Amino acid sequence: MKWEDKGKLFRHSVFMFCAASVGHICNLLFQLIVGRTLSKEEFSIFASLIALLNIVGKPLGAIGLSIAHYVACMVQIGCQANARCLVVRWLVRMTGVGLLLLVFGILFAEPISAALHLKRATPVIIISIVSLGLFCSPVISGTLQGLQQFRWMMVTSQLGSIIRVIATLFFVVCMAPAAGWAILGHGVGIYVSFLLGLFVIYAVMKRGEDPSSQPPSMGMYIIQAFGILWAYATLMTSDVVLVQHYLPEESGSFAYAAQIARIVVFLPSAVATAMFPKVAASGETTNDHYSLLIRSVMYTLYGVVPFVLVCNLFPGIPLWIFFKVSEPDIHVLNLIRVMTWAMVPVALINVIIHFQLAQKRFVIVSPVIFCALGYLGCVWLWHGSVWHVAVSCAVFGCLCLLISVWFTFRLKRASVSTH
Repeated sequence: MKWEDKGKLFRHSVFMFCAASVGHICNLLFQLIVGRTLSKEEFSIFASLIALLNIVGKPLGAIGLSIAHYVACMVQIGCQANARCLVVRWLVRMTGVGLLLLVFGILFAEPISAALHLKRATPVIIISIVSLGLFCSPVISGTLQGLQQFRWMMVTSQLGSIIRVIATLFFVVCMAPAAGWAILGHGVGIYVSFLLGLFVIYAVMKRGEDPSSQPPSMGMYIIQAFGILWAYATLMTSDVVLVQHYLPEESGSFAYAAQIARIVVFLPSAVATAMFPKVAASGETTNDHYSLLIRSVMYTLYGVVPFVLVCNLFPGIPLWIFFKVSEPDIHVLNLIRVMTWAMVPVALINVIIHFQLAQKRFVIVSPVIFCALGYLGCVWLWHGSVWHVAVSCAVFGCLCLLISVWFTFRLKRASVSTH
């Protein structure tokens, strides 16, 4: 099987995008349900806690990417038994860590609530329960990605999305329109996706010879990838948390704009996912690898630019669709315009990060860590208005993209000149 087939990137990306359209529709329905049933105050609580969950969950993608990388490499050389041993080891580890986080969240629910200006601790406890499933999920998604089981990867993800919509609708309509119930519905979808994925992996990998040797250590790969993905998650989602902490009185309106802007990142995410196992390598980077990277960047731009243009020309439309705001003020409309453009470089950075992590070239994307720290430091010093947060996000996102592109193609020129 030829894993670096350029043509397959387009086919797999299109397949995953089409399959993910179910997930996108479900995500839109989820946003509609939450945005139209929760009050502005409850939605700001929901958005800030989901953002915290994403800041924790995105770095956990380091586990998924690491497993995808090593499973892809081991399957290429015929060591599926070693891959199975690796998956079991990390599933046990992540379950243990998730249980520790669950206990921590329950014990320290009150201080966390106070830091975010929440009037009650129940949503924090609920999100701690959800985090257990979140910690285990990257092992499942990474294994399916490394095996290039894209069909099952999409089935598990989309079924979880459908269940999330149904559960959330039931909770916020039949129980109470509160942030805690909305987060619980989100968690039900995560657990359903995890359990189905676990069953699929067991069915695919249960047969085979005993491992010929111990599976490789992923410690350093995970540590480096974790730092990079934490920084990326900070650039992508921490804006809502920062506004909730520094400017709670403006958190509702900002949460509306940020939630709409986040769609820019999620729409083309299937491209980076499909690219990762095709460029997984531990040796030198080839021209085919760079060709796949350029194609992935172009597909990403095709996915995000039309949406951004619509949001800038008609920002009131998504605001009415998602949050039933029929007469928005110009402040919120301008926030939507700025935040959607701010997410464009973030979406492109996602492709470059996946490419370099697949190549095990961490230094090239390490500037994202410094940009994230600069972003947090800038907001810490300069947070008199939500515009300070929005502008800081846009500036450091663009800076991170420019540095990452420069390093990536500088390495390409150096590699070509040595041959």
